[in-house]
Amino acid sequence: MAGQIDNLISVCSFHPEEELDHYCKTCERALCEECIKLDHRDHDWYKLKKVAQDIKDSASDKITEIINQEIPKIESNLKAIAEVEEKNKEAKTEKINRIKHRENELIAAVKVISDSLIKDVTESRFSEGEQHAKSEEDKNIASLQSLVAYYNENKQSLDGVAILRLQEKIRILLSRVRMHDPLRSEDHVDFDEGQIDIHSLERMFGLVVRESSQNLAVDIEGTTLTEQFNFQVTANPITSLSEKSLEQTWVYGRNDKEIKLCNTDGGVVRKFEFGDTVIRGFVRLDNGDIIIADGVNRVLSRWSNKDGDIKTLTNLSPFEPLGVALSHRKELLVGMKDRFNTRRIVQRMAINARVLHTYEYEEGHREWIKYYLFNSPDRVAENFNRDLCVVDSLSRNTGRLLIISEAGKLRVIYEGQNLGRMFKPSDVCCSKNSEIILGDPRNNAVHVLDKDGTFQRFLLTDCSYPSALRLTPNRILMGSENGSVHVFEYEESNQSNDE
Repeated sequence: MAGQIDNLISVCSFHPEEELDHYCKTCERALCEECIKLDHRDHDWYKLKKVAQDIKDSASDKITEIINQEIPKIESNLKAIAEVEEKNKEAKTEKINRIKHRENELIAAVKVISDSLIKDVTESRFSEGEQHAKSEEDKNIASLQSLVAYYNENKQSLDGVAILRLQEKIRILLSRVRMHDPLRSEDHVDFDEGQIDIHSLERMFGLVVRESSQNLAVDIEGTTLTEQFNFQVTANPITSLSEKSLEQTWVYGRNDKEIKLCNTDGGVVRKFEFGDTVIRGFVRLDNGDIIIADGVNRVLSRWSNKDGDIKTLTNLSPFEPLGVALSHRKELLVGMKDRFNTRRIVQRMAINARVLHTYEYEEGHREWIKYYLFNSPDRVAENFNRDLCVVDSLSRNTGRLLIISEAGKLRVIYEGQNLGRMFKPSDVCCSKNSEIILGDPRNNAVHVLDKDGTFQRFLLTDCSYPSALRLTPNRILMGSENGSVHVFEYEESNQSNDE
């Protein structure tokens, strides 16, 4: 052991093949020949043996100082790290136990369903009264068979009186027995297998969520955009907005009872009020009419800009609309889920609500497993290459962006950057050069991706909880979770048409 340490302290840490045989008084450190040649040529250096006795005491003092001050810090740090690692181990064990417990709960739930189905198969299709009648008939048949057997065995010895009595008994029993069509006894029962949906199982099971430590987060620096103006609309998060003109913007806040047309200082120019409706989103058409996704009544409605009338465009039941957007061909793009949350779809519709295409799932590796594309397709935008960009919520705290080809093939899943907080995108829009712009309210940022879903840069940082986005010529509109709208200048070359 001593020999190993001797070898360790005698060689240079930077040039392991060289010995520490010089001392630099300028830097107060031992050197090798290579160190002198590279960095200490012009310093005051000597052969180590020549100055060793003179600097021995000061070197010993430095070692003692390190032992007394720095080593305890290192040891304390190592102890703290070990304690954290032990806590991590205990926490992971506890989480694994919870996962196992959840597994057992799901297996038990499946067993309950299985037992119920087996009971449905094995139970008689006959009512209690029908079963009682059948039981009585079975007794009569058994009695009849016994009398017939008795007669066959004893007919030679029976006298006339006994035969007449036996005949009467057989006649009565025959009157109580009906002849049935055997086909009526068939029990036409079948088992209609459901689809095994991996995403639904994952949603029921739960998610492993790892929130990044702040000290591991990437440095976030956004593009410098000039804010033209901002205004307050509501106390609720802005979920949808659309620019009518440079001075006026239609805005809706979550759980509000009206869509407002606001000017640049937040003044309400016009408003559309509604009753028992929860708006999941809206889009404005070229003629000024507004298409509304009504989550309560499960319909798409059309509000007339001309006379203020509202009419049902289409009934989506059993699906509930989660959002609505407009494609570049002026088609409606609607994200939906059914009331049991077993089906989640995006539909492309003509402006009259005729369904053109339904996006739901991709085929799995086995025919009986369906790989659904979406968990909760809250927002949809069409890129200029015809891809669909879908904001897909996974849980209350997490989400992702899906990029899907026009034909329905899942191309990319984007799950954010390592910014220290969980990633749950709020809204998406696309520029003319097919860049994808994505709101990230939990990290107060707006991400920019290329058409293939590769992160490019941050468009905005330190922005106040971006909950809704809209691109217009030369501007980007951002709705905030605090109920305000912010309007920024944005280069026209990077713009998409406002739908």
